[in-house]
Amino acid sequence: MARQHVFLVHGMGEQEKGSWHKPFVDALIGAVRYYHPFSEMSPQEVEQHYLKFIPVSYDDIFNEYRERWTGMTGGVAATLASTNPELGDAFLAFSESANGEGAARFFWTHLLDPLLWYLFPQAREAVVSRVTTQLIDGIAEMNAEGSVDSAHLLAHSLGTSVAHDSLVALCHWKGDKTVFDPDKHVWQTVGMIANVGRLLEATFTVDQSVDVSAFKVYSSALKPGGQGSVCRNYLNAHHAIDPFTWPRRFKPADWPTYGYSDIEVTRVRRLTQVHDFDHYMKDPAVHVAVLSLILKRADNMCTAEEVRRAYDDFNAEFHPCQPTEFAEIREIFGGDSDKKLSLRELVKFLYKTFKELRQ
Repeated sequence: MARQHVFLVHGMGEQEKGSWHKPFVDALIGAVRYYHPFSEMSPQEVEQHYLKFIPVSYDDIFNEYRERWTGMTGGVAATLASTNPELGDAFLAFSESANGEGAARFFWTHLLDPLLWYLFPQAREAVVSRVTTQLIDGIAEMNAEGSVDSAHLLAHSLGTSVAHDSLVALCHWKGDKTVFDPDKHVWQTVGMIANVGRLLEATFTVDQSVDVSAFKVYSSALKPGGQGSVCRNYLNAHHAIDPFTWPRRFKPADWPTYGYSDIEVTRVRRLTQVHDFDHYMKDPAVHVAVLSLILKRADNMCTAEEVRRAYDDFNAEFHPCQPTEFAEIREIFGGDSDKKLSLRELVKFLYKTFKELRQ
């Protein structure tokens, strides 16, 4: 089997340059080594022969805004409002929620990324441009290796929305087709971990040459099995008490059962880790499904004994969650998880969720 190329897209927050993807790789390699023949290999051998990881980052775009604005004189709200009134309103709404205690610092370090992505067209377009460039470079590297039909993508948190828009934008790429031909490329697997695609769905055009309707997450080119689809298998994994997955949860009603998997997990190690990528990948329900698609071993990925051992280790470390966790966060959208949040509700939701998961 040709080596499979796995593009990794991180979530929100500043990432360690050159090494942010190591926890992602460690989680995936740690999972695959439960199963034969990978259990007999070193991590280096798994990567050398079976899995090529390609990190895709975009946090530097948000950092440029962060550095530019934090260095400006005047109040934070006024600074933001002078560039984008909605961002100014967002900061004021956040300040009210945070009672003013360390509001500016928390806003810059925790909330700015998703709000820039959601509210600021220039930032969203710049991120998509940065990500698509890396994807094309990685695909060119894959093709040079002779690994046809071996492209997979795993995205986490904010990265699920970033990856979605970037993959849709690639469908309309008009560059040199000898470098990348969108009409011939299909993603074998798109894995969305803690999917926030609907919550942060584009409300303005992401690409000036493409109508915003192309970026609707339920009807875009990532819908498997549809006409013009560029995705063979779409996997959505969410945790029952991961607050980020609650509002506007990704749950399409008309997607085909063939090519689409929705996995809900319920056990937890620590509440503050419930949103983490490696927390999801520890669960055999998630990692067996992900690795079976990537390694194309759906019928013989692992034996019953191997799965039992993986679950034994997992259950010893993780315990069943309580559905009442983070009840105050649920109250923000009044029990209607499909409610489209107003800007103030979105800011309040993000703030309370960040705060709860970082205690």
